[in-house]
Order: sequence, then structure tokens, then C-alpha cells
Amino acid sequence: MSSMIHSKPSYVPLAWDMEGHTHLLAAHGDGGECLLRLLAAAPDASITVRYAPGPEASERSVRLARMPSNDYRTFDTIATLLDALRADLTRARMGLRLYLAGSEHFLWSATRIASDFGLCADEIRREHFGSSARSVYCVHCKTITPQVSTNIVTCPGCARSLLVRDHYSARLAAYMGFQVDAEVPGTLPPIESVYA
Repeated sequence: MSSMIHSKPSYVPLAWDMEGHTHLLAAHGDGGECLLRLLAAAPDASITVRYAPGPEASERSVRLARMPSNDYRTFDTIATLLDALRADLTRARMGLRLYLAGSEHFLWSATRIASDFGLCADEIRREHFGSSARSVYCVHCKTITPQVSTNIVTCPGCARSLLVRDHYSARLAAYMGFQVDAEVPGTLPPIESVYA
């Protein structure tokens, strides 16, 4: 019997889909490295780039601005980047390919938006890049806690100690967290830093 968790996403390095007529690239933070690699071998096609560099990535933003694209814009936050992605998808035509790079939460938030606009799985490429910290969904109170790097986290919504599972919900863009001490309150396994 396989121990593989089928809901845990797997990723491959971004590569051009030459069946696409136009290409929309979006990344945040360290995901900009993926875009630099991809754009180094850019096809002769319409390419739009959207990037939220974050505080430590201004130099990467300058390098991205020099790469081949028809339209390059930067954004201060992931939220404004996702708003721009919505606006781009409103104007999109058949044959668009979407390339996403960054944290899992960003990848799946952007994927959910793209799906709302009718893009199917074959039209979206994702590469996880950067921290492995997880967004955790509390199954008890529905609070999502971002940037969790330990196997156990205290939910800010209900104060339960949650075990961070490998079960991932693309719809919620988060891993599931279940009360770890439900049977014996206060008895917790060792807390370890496992998602750096």
C-alpha cells in the first residue's frame, strides 16, 4: 500500500507551453528567480509579466524589467498582484497560458482566480519556490494561519493546538490542521520546525 499523500501538490520547473499564443507570468518574492530562468529562453510571442517583489527582491525586479516581455509591472503586495491578475484574465483570449511561481498559498490563490475565468489545469503551470512554510486551515473554526513552519501550531481563532497534516486543499490554498490533543487535552507531541 502506498503512503503517498495524493492531495499534497507536486511541482516541476516552469517551462514554456508552445501551444499557447499568449503567455501571462506572475510571481512573488523568490518566485522571481523562476521567471528570470523562464524568460532567458523566451519564445517570440506575447508575454506579460506581473511581479510582487517583496522587501528583499528589488534587485531581482530590476533584472526582470530588463527581460523580454510586452508588458512588465510590479506590485507592492500579493493582494494587488492578484487583483492585477484578475484584470488581465478579464481581457484574456483563447490560447493563454498562465505561469505562476512563489509560495504555495500564492500559487493556489492565483490558480483559483484563473479557474474562475475558465482556465483549465492544462493551461496553468506552477512552480513552488522559496519557503516551505504552510498556510494551515483549522477544521474546527475555519481560521487560516499563514507561514506555519512547525508541525504543531496554535490556532489564532480558537486557540486549539493543531497538527499540521499533509492533506492539502487547493480550494482553500491551505493544509488541514486538526486538534492534536483532542483525546488527552494538554498532551502534545514535541513541536518541531519542519517546514523551513
